[in-house]
Amino acid sequence: MNTRLVRALAVAVPALALASCAGSAPSVIGRVTFQGKPVEGAVVTFHPKGRDDAKAERPSGVTDKDGNFTLSTGSKAGAPPGEYVVTVNWYKPADAPAGKKPMGTDMQADTPDHFRGKPFADHATSKLTATVGPGTNTLEPFVLD
Repeated sequence: MNTRLVRALAVAVPALALASCAGSAPSVIGRVTFQGKPVEGAVVTFHPKGRDDAKAERPSGVTDKDGNFTLSTGSKAGAPPGEYVVTVNWYKPADAPAGKKPMGTDMQADTPDHFRGKPFADHATSKLTATVGPGTNTLEPFVLD
């Protein structure tokens, strides 16, 4: 291989790799347990510390059967770097009345909360926090009791 081609590749490949990552938010994965068991179907929301305004982005994710979640912000994977207060909301599925979808927004107020009003369901009272840095963020599990 000639020297010019090697030099060109040495410059081009890293530049292309950086360009493909530009604009993407750091990825964030985590896990939630409650009373020692994985939580399935809970909504985990990250509220930026010090930003209560309606325009603040609030990355969120839903836990799978093993309690694992991956954050996204709107339609984009990941979360902006920063400090967050974390909330976890977990509602029991409600039986849908005839002709209605389960868990529709008109039924959500009637669905029982698994946590029975525990403080980590509200960002004003939650003591759960997380820091998102650049790159891939694998958080310590949120262990709830």
